[in-house]
Amino acid sequence: MNEKTVPELPRSWVWTTIGDIVTFEYGKALRKDRRDSDGSIPVYGSNGIVGYHSIPLTNAACLIVGRKGAAGNVHISKVPCWPIDTTYYIASPSGVSLFFLYFLLSTLNLNSLDKSTAIPGLNRNDAYILNIPLPPLPEQHRIVTKIEELFTQLDAGVGALTKAKAQLKRYRQSVLKSACEGRLVPTEAELARAEGRDYEPADALLARIQKERRKQWEAEKKRKAKKNAKHKEPAAPDVSGLPELPEGWCWATVNAISEIIQYGTSEKAGDNPSGIPVVRMGNIQDGKLIFDKLKYFPKE
Repeated sequence: MNEKTVPELPRSWVWTTIGDIVTFEYGKALRKDRRDSDGSIPVYGSNGIVGYHSIPLTNAACLIVGRKGAAGNVHISKVPCWPIDTTYYIASPSGVSLFFLYFLLSTLNLNSLDKSTAIPGLNRNDAYILNIPLPPLPEQHRIVTKIEELFTQLDAGVGALTKAKAQLKRYRQSVLKSACEGRLVPTEAELARAEGRDYEPADALLARIQKERRKQWEAEKKRKAKKNAKHKEPAAPDVSGLPELPEGWCWATVNAISEIIQYGTSEKAGDNPSGIPVVRMGNIQDGKLIFDKLKYFPKE
């Protein structure tokens, strides 16, 4: 070890290597059809628990490190277990806390040691030469206790954020529901009555929209010389079972208030942001438009 290349440690700590304090033992194959699914012994693969068995391979708690596949992943089993042949397992030696070793190895990014060209793999000899800091055993235990305390607080924080996010989502839906039921702001009918003026109720607005749409349709019919074409009025909404609306509101169909309803385009879009933005299914999330990772149509 070149002492000039490693940072100074706290007093009573020492630099060592993984190979100086532990051995990566090979796991042993245990086919799925040979496992006792009624057993309580966890069977570990490189990604974690992959099943259960009735007999352990290890005699005590241990660490499991991915050897093939999810190479470098680190897991801890607090009970005797069966690591399969895609893993290494590590028994904690005297003088080293298994939990401290777990947290330490989890920071080393062991998967970066993969040199394979096909299935990711970890050579234990590459791990053995890694330098690691080692504190005295009592300090290891205090470090583990503090980590678990802080992780508990972080988990509580994540839980609180998840709960807050769910509450905000419900509040958002409540705001939208209130807005669409005429309970968010004073209605136009209430304001007009208070101010002593007239207003255009929604049924009159809808009639005006339909009148304007028919006018546009007749102009288009004349331009295209479609003598036999007939204008199709939007169907009236079925209001049976619908709640009562505020004064001045009315029920309508989407077709009655939409200019055009048609399928989106299936033309190929690219990444050139000078083009016309394209909204795809992935841009619609939780009832909102997300303008990340847009595609674009060329303008010409």
